[in-house]
Amino acid sequence: MKVSYTFDGIINGKHGNGLKAVALSAVNFELARQIANHPQVKMPTERPDSPDALRDMITLPELEGREFGQKLDVLVDGLVATCALIKDLASSSDYDSAGRITRPYAYLIDRVITPQGAIERNFAWRADMAAKVATEQAHLLGIKDSETVGDKARQRSMEQNQERINYALSEVNSNTNMNLLQEDEVNLVDLLVDLNQQTFNGLALIQASAQAELQRAKRRIEQGLYTKVDEEVILFAKTALPE
Repeated sequence: MKVSYTFDGIINGKHGNGLKAVALSAVNFELARQIANHPQVKMPTERPDSPDALRDMITLPELEGREFGQKLDVLVDGLVATCALIKDLASSSDYDSAGRITRPYAYLIDRVITPQGAIERNFAWRADMAAKVATEQAHLLGIKDSETVGDKARQRSMEQNQERINYALSEVNSNTNMNLLQEDEVNLVDLLVDLNQQTFNGLALIQASAQAELQRAKRRIEQGLYTKVDEEVILFAKTALPE
């Protein structure tokens, strides 16, 4: 019998918590990516000398009516919703084959990205890229301690971007509604369903994540490492989605 998948069905756990875990992680990562690259978190290149000047910069005539995608506060609400749902799923318990109580999805806590984390991870990635380039260049130039050169480049990148980081965090913080963490699961799921298709293609996003999960599992098995992938994740990864 062919299984019919919907975004809200997966997020609600209709197809099992294994697929729900993959889905929430995928949506969490995608919303974090969009927040980190949102125009509103980019510090203006020109420094305004007064509040009126800042308002003029934000309301330039040539920007009126221009579409920047989803609003920042909506993206942040969605990300907080995934954090709340992931927290609940990570704390859920089950019994293993020996009858012991386990928390099979506790690992999700280490993967979750908060709104503030979205900004910090983005700038940390930039610093890592600066370090990588510097290390490679130092190696090519025959500099012995290339790793130290890379470390200095990473530190310099973070120092140079500190003002931008603070600006981005301020924007995100002012748009973060922590009360969402106390919302009922039904309301949180509804919030994500509203974002689906408007902000991302939910089914395609989840399937790409499920397929990546299978590839990671295969690599671990080939290395002789323990791994476990829920059957519903495997089935969905191989399902042909509607065009």
